[in-house]
Amino acid sequence: MPREKPLFRDNLERIDAQFPNREALRYDDLTKLFGYSHRTAVRKWSKFYNKACSGVPKTTVARVMSE
Repeated sequence: MPREKPLFRDNLERIDAQFPNREALRYDDLTKLFGYSHRTAVRKWSKFYNKACSGVPKTTVARVMSE
C-alpha cells in the first residue's frame, strides 16, 4: 500500500477549512481555491472530474497538490 505524500494531510485540511460542507469541488470552487479562470479549471481538472459525485473529490485535489 503506497504511503501518503508529506503534504497531503496539510493540503486536505486547508481544503476542508475553505469548503467544509462539500466532499467534491466543482469547477467554480477550484477557481476560488487556485485563482484560475473557469476555462483553465475545466482544462486542468476535467480528467479528475467524477460524475458520480458531480465534481473533483477533495482527496484527489489534495493528492494532486502534493505531487
